[in-house]
Amino acid sequence: MTALSKDWVFGVVGAGAMGAGIAQGAAKAGHSVILYDAAPGVAAHGRDGIAAGLDRLVSRGKVTSDEAHALVARISLAEDLSDLSSAALVVGAIVEDLEVKRRVFCTLE
Repeated sequence: MTALSKDWVFGVVGAGAMGAGIAQGAAKAGHSVILYDAAPGVAAHGRDGIAAGLDRLVSRGKVTSDEAHALVARISLAEDLSDLSSAALVVGAIVEDLEVKRRVFCTLE
């Protein structure tokens, strides 16, 4: 299996614990990430949680401040699903409801 090109934009739908973790992993791998959540403020809260976790790692000497800031800077927030149009890959970390997932992915398509 080959790695995804770092030029690819990575989209994440759902910014709860799982979605934020996926966004952090993709950003750590060097990808630009677009994070979206249907609930107002949740995507920003997810990115803030990532930043807070990284701040703890910085204080313990696990990552540098520059690395943490660069990682968070690679995560942008989307206000609408259409903002994910530049993403080469989109991961859904949303409620386990087939109809909801169908609606989201039909809209993305």
